[in-house]
Amino acid sequence: MSNGEDIVLNSSLSYEGETLETVEVLGGEIIPNRAFADSSIIVIKVSEGITEIGEGAFLNCNKLEYVVLPSTIRAIAAGAFSGCKKCLIEIHQAEREFSEGWNPDGAQVEFIEK
Repeated sequence: MSNGEDIVLNSSLSYEGETLETVEVLGGEIIPNRAFADSSIIVIKVSEGITEIGEGAFLNCNKLEYVVLPSTIRAIAAGAFSGCKKCLIEIHQAEREFSEGWNPDGAQVEFIEK
């Protein structure tokens, strides 16, 4: 895994039988709709360059505690973090448009100066 090989995840977000608790999203520009929905991940780190989070991308990730979003995030779709009640979302400052209802359960959000 450390040599840069691609990791293919199954629906339970596991790799070689191990359930993933921390995921770093690298590459691409968009996290697709429902990409991590209903998973048991605890920490998500989104890399610079990703600009959009799709609808319900982290829907019902009720174990999710911490999310780091880069300054390149420009749009977060409705319900992206629905069901993430105990989550702290750290967003690095940038111009952005977040859809109404992107954080319906009131996860704590911190805007961080670059």
